[in-house]
Amino acid sequence: MNVRRSDVATDLAVILLLIIVIILIIWVHCASPFLTVGALSLVSSRAWTVGITVAATITTSFIGSQIQYGLIRSLENRLRKVGMEPHLIQDPTNNTADDDQHVVMKNAEQDWRAILNIDSSWEKVINFRISLIFLLCTLITTSIVSSLTPTLSTRSEPFDALIPDTNFGFYSDALNRSCFGICEAPCNESMRSAYRWALDNGSFFYAANDGECPPAYALQMAQGINTDNVTDNVYSQAGVAVQNTAIGAPTSIFSGAAFRNISSTYGQALVNTTQCVPIITKNPVRCQAGGNVTIKSSNEIELTTNSITAFGETWPGGASTSMTIRRNFATDSGMVDYAWTLPWAGAEHVGKVLLGFGVVNDPLGQVPFASYLAGAINDPDEPKYRVGGATYAVTCVVNPRNAFEYRLVTLDLRALGEAKGSNLAQYLSGSEPCTPTNPTISNKLFTIAGIASHQLVREQSAMDGYIATLNRLAGFHREPPYAFPDSNNAFEDVLGIVSGLAVSRISLAGGSVPASALDGQGGRSTALVEVTRLGSDSGDTLWLLIPPLGSLIILSVLSFLSFRRNWIPGGRDFPGTPEERPNRYAAESLYQIITLGTNYYFKEISRDE
Repeated sequence: MNVRRSDVATDLAVILLLIIVIILIIWVHCASPFLTVGALSLVSSRAWTVGITVAATITTSFIGSQIQYGLIRSLENRLRKVGMEPHLIQDPTNNTADDDQHVVMKNAEQDWRAILNIDSSWEKVINFRISLIFLLCTLITTSIVSSLTPTLSTRSEPFDALIPDTNFGFYSDALNRSCFGICEAPCNESMRSAYRWALDNGSFFYAANDGECPPAYALQMAQGINTDNVTDNVYSQAGVAVQNTAIGAPTSIFSGAAFRNISSTYGQALVNTTQCVPIITKNPVRCQAGGNVTIKSSNEIELTTNSITAFGETWPGGASTSMTIRRNFATDSGMVDYAWTLPWAGAEHVGKVLLGFGVVNDPLGQVPFASYLAGAINDPDEPKYRVGGATYAVTCVVNPRNAFEYRLVTLDLRALGEAKGSNLAQYLSGSEPCTPTNPTISNKLFTIAGIASHQLVREQSAMDGYIATLNRLAGFHREPPYAFPDSNNAFEDVLGIVSGLAVSRISLAGGSVPASALDGQGGRSTALVEVTRLGSDSGDTLWLLIPPLGSLIILSVLSFLSFRRNWIPGGRDFPGTPEERPNRYAAESLYQIITLGTNYYFKEISRDE
């Protein structure tokens, strides 16, 4: 028998233990096992860490002792040879001793002291190989604790965020209709508070601006528009700051039932949600100076629009409206504003709207409405419209049909303090394009975007007609940046934002679809949830394999050499019978060391006699 069975069994047990440790570290890194949603309580976290540390320390101690035992076995043949050949024994501290014998004894002495860990600091440097073996083994505790200590991480959970679908209603009568839909031919001419676009078959597509319809809330929603720093956020709704990369994203993704359900499930552990939705990426509004303003009487003013070329087509002029206001143009300034759908027939024109704004200054120019409107569109000739009696007109067109794109938008629920320019805790931003499983860009969006600014255009129409909200938001000669990079002036930029606000508020009551995209092109809606997992998801975690893997190699080599070199108590040249062979190795037993010394003493006496 080359080695003892007990030594083989113990080696194999520790080797198996090391393999388990290695597999555990790899599994924790790859499988990312999680313990709970959110963070562990302070007590639980401390208890877990203490328990893992104790278990890791015990495991490392067991592994280290077996490696030390293997190193002790490696000394057996040398020590037994010295005991049987006393002339080899030389004092390792005696530098005058015979060189060859001195080296043999000195090496044995250094190895023995290093293996028993009783060597000095300088000796550890000299015996760096053995010191490194023990250091590597000691670091197994670090590897286990680092791999199994609970850490905060995140994981993605699929869910179905809901957004409005493409369905719409049908017109019954002026008091019984949906916010948008088809009025079949012959269409009732008494459609109140609604815009309509002629279709080729004689029917009309309509959109309403009253009741619970989104345009009815335009003035209220416009109060959330941010013009101070549009690169951070453009507007806010329901406590959510919206970046210009997510203009028009449905509010249902942060206030609908699906969001409330997932928010209720994960609570404060919910980090963000991502979904594929339609947003407005290009400003659907173009405005330029032009039009005629005529004072019809002391309190009646008429506006006629000019033709305008925008979005690759020429919009005809000549749309006209007059307004009687509660002002006297002999002393007061006044304004007339209106919105028209175009006489063009066809589905390709649904949603297109013409806007007109006309002003006249009071005779003394004390309240120069004309100057305000000219400054809102950055007209360089604005100063000449500050005089009394000056008139000014602006014609705008709204064409949302090519303004929408599908994008992945992310609702960050922990935005507060992240330097995003908002004091709100939730932030909505868009990123790369996506391909939805259920396309939703349709006339439903086009019509609401087209008439979104109705309330702002008609603001104070019964008084002086002044569009106070629009002018306040547009500012006076406000320069870029604007919310839309393609905006030419602040006035049309604000009108474009209002279109986004209105379409974002379309209700799910008319029908909804999941805000999901095709696989590989955005995928299903996801919620990023904070979880407590074992270990870390960092790629550096694999470095933790070095201590157990190195220890496995060292112990395997020591075990193999035990067979190859006959490391067995008593040494390979033991002169006695198997029954007389000692039970312990010389380096591990005080008795065996004393026995070797006694044998040396008696052999020396015998040699002297």
